[in-house]
Amino acid sequence: MTRTVAEIDTAIASIRESMGLGMKSVRYRDGRILDFMSVTDMVRAITELQEERAAVVGNPPVTRVAARYVSGLSG
Repeated sequence: MTRTVAEIDTAIASIRESMGLGMKSVRYRDGRILDFMSVTDMVRAITELQEERAAVVGNPPVTRVAARYVSGLSG
């Protein structure tokens, strides 16, 4: 099921409002209640919703990879 931008924005706002009130559960206007285990889970949910919103609008998220070389020699 594809959500609209307005639905995604409402979900993000609901989660942020709950976070601001120090709550770990979100009650949506349609009566659904979503319980989170931690604030980290709430932040993850917001990130996923923002990525979903970007995809709906037509701007898919950019993935960045940074390589790091470790020689194994201590110096």
